[in-house]
Amino acid sequence: MLHQKIEYSRLDAPFAEKRKDIDNGDIVEILSEGQSQPNRFDPKNDQTVIKIKTKNGARWLNLNPKSANILIDEFKSNNDKDWIGKPAKVLLHPTTIGGKKVLVAYLVGAAWELDEYGEPVLPGAQPEQPGELPTIEVDQEVSIDDINF
Repeated sequence: MLHQKIEYSRLDAPFAEKRKDIDNGDIVEILSEGQSQPNRFDPKNDQTVIKIKTKNGARWLNLNPKSANILIDEFKSNNDKDWIGKPAKVLLHPTTIGGKKVLVAYLVGAAWELDEYGEPVLPGAQPEQPGELPTIEVDQEVSIDDINF
Protein backbone atom coordinates (compact mmCIF):
# COMPACT_ATOMS: atom_id res chain seq x y z
CA MET A 1 0.00 0.00 0.00
CA LEU A 2 1.24 3.47 -0.87
CA HIS A 3 0.79 6.27 1.64
CA GLN A 4 0.64 9.97 1.02
CA LYS A 5 2.21 12.34 3.50
CA ILE A 6 -0.09 15.16 4.55
CA GLU A 7 1.69 18.40 5.29
CA TYR A 8 0.11 21.19 7.26
CA SER A 9 1.47 24.65 6.67
CA ARG A 10 2.51 26.52 9.79
CA LEU A 11 0.13 29.39 10.41
CA ASP A 12 1.39 32.62 11.96
CA ALA A 13 -1.34 32.64 14.65
CA PRO A 14 -3.31 30.00 16.58
CA PHE A 15 -6.83 28.92 15.72
CA ALA A 16 -9.60 30.84 17.49
CA GLU A 17 -10.99 29.09 20.54
CA LYS A 18 -14.74 29.44 20.77
CA ARG A 19 -16.00 31.08 24.00
CA LYS A 20 -12.42 32.20 24.76
CA ASP A 21 -11.17 34.14 21.71
CA ILE A 22 -14.57 34.55 20.05
CA ASP A 23 -18.05 34.49 21.51
CA ASN A 24 -21.56 34.86 20.17
CA GLY A 25 -22.16 38.44 19.00
CA ASP A 26 -18.49 39.50 18.96
CA ILE A 27 -17.45 41.87 16.18
CA VAL A 28 -14.12 40.87 14.64
CA GLU A 29 -12.04 42.36 11.84
CA ILE A 30 -11.04 40.29 8.82
CA LEU A 31 -7.24 40.42 8.52
CA SER A 32 -6.48 38.18 5.54
CA GLU A 33 -7.86 36.46 2.51
CA GLY A 34 -8.74 32.81 2.84
CA GLN A 35 -6.13 30.07 2.66
CA SER A 36 -6.79 26.48 1.69
CA GLN A 37 -5.18 23.76 3.76
CA PRO A 38 -5.87 20.10 4.62
CA ASN A 39 -8.79 19.75 7.00
CA ARG A 40 -7.65 18.93 10.55
CA PHE A 41 -10.51 16.47 11.02
CA ASP A 42 -10.66 14.98 7.50
CA PRO A 43 -7.22 15.18 5.82
CA LYS A 44 -8.65 13.93 2.50
CA ASN A 45 -10.52 17.23 2.14
CA ASP A 46 -9.34 20.82 2.28
CA GLN A 47 -10.71 23.58 4.47
CA THR A 48 -10.56 27.33 4.00
CA VAL A 49 -9.25 29.35 6.93
CA ILE A 50 -9.27 33.11 7.34
CA LYS A 51 -7.40 35.29 9.84
CA ILE A 52 -9.48 37.54 12.09
CA LYS A 53 -8.69 40.06 14.82
CA THR A 54 -10.29 38.94 18.09
CA LYS A 55 -10.27 40.41 21.59
CA ASN A 56 -7.20 38.22 22.20
CA GLY A 57 -5.34 39.15 19.02
CA ALA A 58 -5.04 37.59 15.56
CA ARG A 59 -6.54 34.11 15.19
CA TRP A 60 -7.38 31.76 12.34
CA LEU A 61 -10.93 30.51 11.86
CA ASN A 62 -12.44 27.93 9.55
CA LEU A 63 -14.52 29.76 6.92
CA ASN A 64 -17.47 27.47 6.28
CA PRO A 65 -19.40 27.77 2.98
CA LYS A 66 -22.45 29.37 4.64
CA SER A 67 -20.27 32.14 6.11
CA ALA A 68 -18.56 32.69 2.76
CA ASN A 69 -21.93 33.05 0.99
CA ILE A 70 -23.19 35.54 3.56
CA LEU A 71 -19.98 37.61 3.42
CA ILE A 72 -20.13 37.68 -0.40
CA ASP A 73 -23.59 39.26 -0.14
CA GLU A 74 -22.64 41.57 2.75
CA PHE A 75 -19.47 42.92 1.16
CA LYS A 76 -20.77 42.78 -2.43
CA SER A 77 -17.68 40.88 -3.59
CA ASN A 78 -16.76 37.24 -4.05
CA ASN A 79 -13.06 38.17 -3.80
CA ASP A 80 -12.04 37.80 -0.15
CA LYS A 81 -9.20 40.29 -0.67
CA ASP A 82 -11.96 42.92 -0.68
CA TRP A 83 -13.08 41.76 2.79
CA ILE A 84 -9.77 42.62 4.50
CA GLY A 85 -10.26 45.35 7.11
CA LYS A 86 -14.03 44.87 7.24
CA PRO A 87 -15.95 43.99 10.43
CA ALA A 88 -17.87 40.73 10.75
CA LYS A 89 -20.14 39.45 13.50
CA VAL A 90 -19.54 36.03 15.08
CA LEU A 91 -22.52 33.74 15.61
CA LEU A 92 -21.92 30.53 17.58
CA HIS A 93 -24.34 27.63 17.12
CA PRO A 94 -24.10 24.67 19.50
CA THR A 95 -24.87 21.43 17.65
CA THR A 96 -23.89 17.78 17.42
CA ILE A 97 -21.77 16.52 14.52
CA GLY A 98 -20.85 12.86 14.30
CA GLY A 99 -22.00 12.28 17.87
CA LYS A 100 -19.74 15.03 19.20
CA LYS A 101 -21.02 18.28 20.70
CA VAL A 102 -19.43 21.24 18.90
CA LEU A 103 -19.84 24.98 18.41
CA VAL A 104 -20.13 26.03 14.77
CA ALA A 105 -18.88 29.58 14.18
CA TYR A 106 -20.42 31.71 11.45
CA LEU A 107 -18.99 35.03 10.24
CA VAL A 108 -21.85 37.28 9.14
CA GLY A 109 -22.89 40.92 8.77
CA ALA A 110 -23.72 43.02 11.84
CA ALA A 111 -27.52 42.63 11.58
CA TRP A 112 -27.57 38.83 11.24
CA GLU A 113 -28.92 36.50 13.93
CA LEU A 114 -29.48 32.78 14.43
CA ASP A 115 -33.05 31.57 13.92
CA GLU A 116 -34.75 28.98 16.13
CA TYR A 117 -33.03 26.19 14.14
CA GLY A 118 -29.52 27.67 14.46
CA GLU A 119 -29.37 28.99 10.90
CA PRO A 120 -28.00 32.48 10.24
CA VAL A 121 -30.77 34.81 9.03
CA LEU A 122 -31.09 38.49 8.25
CA PRO A 123 -34.18 39.71 10.15
CA GLY A 124 -36.65 41.52 7.93
CA ALA A 125 -35.12 40.25 4.70
CA GLN A 126 -37.61 38.79 2.32
CA PRO A 127 -36.90 35.20 1.33
CA GLU A 128 -36.13 34.77 -2.32
CA GLN A 129 -39.36 34.30 -4.22
CA PRO A 130 -39.72 31.77 -7.00
CA GLY A 131 -40.41 33.10 -10.48
CA GLU A 132 -43.87 34.35 -11.27
CA LEU A 133 -46.60 31.79 -11.24
CA PRO A 134 -48.01 31.16 -14.69
CA THR A 135 -51.52 32.35 -15.43
CA ILE A 136 -53.72 29.72 -16.99
CA GLU A 137 -56.42 31.10 -19.22
CA VAL A 138 -59.44 28.97 -19.85
CA ASP A 139 -61.24 29.59 -23.15
CA GLN A 140 -64.32 27.61 -22.27
CA GLU A 141 -66.35 26.72 -19.25
CA VAL A 142 -65.82 23.33 -17.69
CA SER A 143 -68.81 21.38 -16.53
CA ILE A 144 -68.72 18.75 -13.78
CA ASP A 145 -70.14 16.28 -16.30
CA ASP A 146 -66.99 16.77 -18.43
CA ILE A 147 -64.71 15.46 -15.64
CA ASN A 148 -64.18 11.69 -15.62
CA PHE A 149 -63.84 10.16 -12.17
